[in-house]
Amino acid sequence: TRKMPEPDEVLPVPSDHCPECGCDPGVPKGFETVTVEELPPPQKIKVTQYELYTYECPHCGLKFTSKHKDCPQKGIFGVNLLTQITTLKYHLRGVLRKIQDYLKYVYDFDISSTGIHDVLLRVGEACKHEYRKIQQRLRMANWVYEDETGIRVNGENWWLWVFRSDNDDVLVVIRDS
Repeated sequence: TRKMPEPDEVLPVPSDHCPECGCDPGVPKGFETVTVEELPPPQKIKVTQYELYTYECPHCGLKFTSKHKDCPQKGIFGVNLLTQITTLKYHLRGVLRKIQDYLKYVYDFDISSTGIHDVLLRVGEACKHEYRKIQQRLRMANWVYEDETGIRVNGENWWLWVFRSDNDDVLVVIRDS
């Protein structure tokens, strides 16, 4: 049996009439609880237009554009959408066409399979710095456990290596055979 989470909301459900005869039931004699877990309904994609102003510094002459923390430096898709696509692809092993179908069905969001592919490349590029830091920590570790196995990628044989260090750094590498 899995552990029930703490409720976000508790709704008392009194009755003001007897379902049999319709009279006032009076004071309750007790209550039982039913805890229900439910997904929130799918949300509409949020579209935000950022007005990024350009400036020229009167002191040093530097020309620059203002920035907002939620506005991506590259591309037109936000962090949550990038994360959702990456999760669908790598955690749930989704194929591009199915990811495209899912985003359309759940969010009414149109994106091509090429657009999804470009998102995955951009996320990979953004992760390179952290990936290299993990590589360095693995190289400096007292010990590294390594496991390899063969997998199929697009009908071809590839290798999957998992490295884990004494500091609990984990690195997964997939290469063609």
